[in-house]
Amino acid sequence: MDNKPGTTDKSQIMFLVVDDLANMRRTIKNMLRQLGYARITEAENGLDAWRKLPIENIDVAIVDWNMPQMSGVELLRRIRADEKFAQIPIIMVTAENEADSIAEAAEAGCSAYIIKPLVVKVLAEKITAALGKKEKILPLDALLSLAKVLADAGQFNKAVDHLKSAMIMSPSSPSVYLAFGDLFMQRGMMDDAEKAYQKAVIVEPQFTLAYDRLADLYARKGEMRKSIEALLGAVSKSPRNAARQTKLGKAQLEQGMVREAKAAFENAIKLEPDNKALQSAVMESLQAKNALDGV
Repeated sequence: MDNKPGTTDKSQIMFLVVDDLANMRRTIKNMLRQLGYARITEAENGLDAWRKLPIENIDVAIVDWNMPQMSGVELLRRIRADEKFAQIPIIMVTAENEADSIAEAAEAGCSAYIIKPLVVKVLAEKITAALGKKEKILPLDALLSLAKVLADAGQFNKAVDHLKSAMIMSPSSPSVYLAFGDLFMQRGMMDDAEKAYQKAVIVEPQFTLAYDRLADLYARKGEMRKSIEALLGAVSKSPRNAARQTKLGKAQLEQGMVREAKAAFENAIKLEPDNKALQSAVMESLQAKNALDGV
């Protein structure tokens, strides 16, 4: 998008509307036109949208949560993991109003969240918020990215200086403390890393990435009970993450917590019933510990 910071030239913004229901796509497109947006393309599911991203110059995506072939949250995770598309504002539209659904969307990098039924006023507000969030986050992201590049190049002091600048810019951002923790981990400064990750959790208790990092840190230190506690913390905030549930199950299994491990594995499989690789990994873990009884 070629808009100057702080402006929104509606004639230049390209929207991608993703929904498996044709009438819903039509409704959203009509709302966008009412709001003055004319450049709109559409996709009938996440997979279709993913194929279109390299072709269309998308500025904002409005994505339904529940879709066949690839769900909205799966599309969101894939977009955020690809540096070519990671900065696209994504507005999730869903009938879900549960805390774990909102946490899952936030964890995956959702820019804004709309609960159905969809109305024009709310859509306008969420678009403005999503575009504004993109404008505000970019300078902070640039500092964090540069700090990582410097750290990878072995320039530790310069990386720290950039992270300090990021902290001044956004002292309440858990991402800054997470970056400090990652930097300390890279240097083998485990105690400092632990403090940084814990600070990220204090600043934002819903920030599940910090719990994940703590879990990995404790595992590296051989403190598996603490690692499990950190994973349980993340699961309590965002329970619908199959990979994390599987990781929790494996950690519990290693500690002889067979019943708890089976429950975590069962949750993971329920979340991704068609994921054969996940099912195979679960069975292998249970078999290795002779814990297949009752499975």
